[in-house]
Amino acid sequence: MNSTLNMLLRFGLSVGLQDKEAFVDKVGKLLQEKMGTDALESQKVGEQILTALETVKDQLVIEQLLSGISKSNKNLEQQLKDLSKSIEKLNDNIGK
Repeated sequence: MNSTLNMLLRFGLSVGLQDKEAFVDKVGKLLQEKMGTDALESQKVGEQILTALETVKDQLVIEQLLSGISKSNKNLEQQLKDLSKSIEKLNDNIGK
């Protein structure tokens, strides 16, 4: 995933989930209005959705961390290849 998109999604989730009680209440009311569920059931579903969104946010953080490690490894590999080539050239020049 694009790192900018990852960051924007995490930011949006963080802002949206700042007030957890308000989030659960709004989702619960929306479910009551649109689906006709009772208040207690709507509250439970709202809490489950909150938990799922928090999990998504955590997954995005992990994905960004792993992406950074992967990029670091690729850069390190390239630097090692460049260093090896430079050492070979130096050895060739010394051998002449």
